[in-house]
Amino acid sequence: MKKSDIRGIAARSIGEIAIIIIGVLIAFQFEEWRGERELREQEIAQLYALQADFTENIKRLQGVIDRQEVVVASQTRLLGIIHGHQDMPNEEALKKLVTDSFMFFRLEEVLGAYQALVSSGDLRLIRDRSLRAAIAEFAGTLGDGYEDEKLGLQLRVRLISEMSSSTEFLAVLEPSFRADGSLPDSAYDPDFKALLDNRAYRNHLTLLTYIESGQLDFYRGLLVSAKSIVGIVEQNL
Repeated sequence: MKKSDIRGIAARSIGEIAIIIIGVLIAFQFEEWRGERELREQEIAQLYALQADFTENIKRLQGVIDRQEVVVASQTRLLGIIHGHQDMPNEEALKKLVTDSFMFFRLEEVLGAYQALVSSGDLRLIRDRSLRAAIAEFAGTLGDGYEDEKLGLQLRVRLISEMSSSTEFLAVLEPSFRADGSLPDSAYDPDFKALLDNRAYRNHLTLLTYIESGQLDFYRGLLVSAKSIVGIVEQNL
């Protein structure tokens, strides 16, 4: 066999081997691309779920904050009236202030998408570490809760117990649990001005104002975090 023939066979063999190697490499790259695409599709689905949850959290937080601001504003104004820093309003306005000051609102958060990711071990699908960290911090803060929240509940229960003989205070309780916030019909005309002179009511109102102001700040902080999380999610979509 001539050397030229041998060279030709060798060249064809090398060419065939090169084609095979290139084909294998292309196959590997295709599989890698397909796997990456599948992971991305799964990530996008989870990102949309997180976006929906935290958009709802923003809506709920804003609603709670709006109502909580009314509570704190009413408590603060009552303390101003008690200490002579603000003028005494008319009877109807005073009734509303006392009623609003005893209202109680708390957040019902939505974390279904995040909890599903954690329980299934698929949190790794969210590749943005800053997003994972932000959501974990949000969930942790909610789990810990506001440090004085339980104390606020205990104060309300104690106040109800201590003021159970006060017709003025009992007039406050029923509208506190009504959806429309209306005052109850009554055969007597409670003297809400006299209620402000009650030492037990004053002491509890002072503590409640401090606690509910802290709760309001707690929700405001959560709202900032929730909006930040939605912003990061949208950057990753």
